[in-house]
Amino acid sequence: AEDRQVLSAEMSLTGIAGQQYRRGGSLVGPAFLVYYSPAFLRTASATDAGGALRVLAEVYRQARAMWPASASSADQDKTVTIRIDQIKDRTAEAIAAGHAWGEVWLLCKRNELEAVVEMSPLEDIALGSFTSSEFYLSTRPL
Repeated sequence: AEDRQVLSAEMSLTGIAGQQYRRGGSLVGPAFLVYYSPAFLRTASATDAGGALRVLAEVYRQARAMWPASASSADQDKTVTIRIDQIKDRTAEAIAAGHAWGEVWLLCKRNELEAVVEMSPLEDIALGSFTSSEFYLSTRPL
């Protein structure tokens, strides 16, 4: 239910100040454009549609942690691109299994309007070789 709420809330944002759908939604921003999400959902949902949606919800959750919701019209009028090209051809199970071979998926902030999902060795996390303000990782199981 929580994942459904995250997907509904985030996917209802338009990136245009003052614009919202008739059925509701909030007037906050920035909106997120998750680039390659249709390709990811097409691939991942072939074996586990629920898992694919949980992964997508987690991408939105981590993006919102980087860009907190704001009611300012400047933020409502902003769209942040989240690139998921590195996971677009993977199943949810393959993404979750990365821990088994010592890898983790991170959302890495590139600039004020872009972030990328990237794979990183777990040892980089353990050694602290990343900046906490730039990287957010999910510990939620699928």
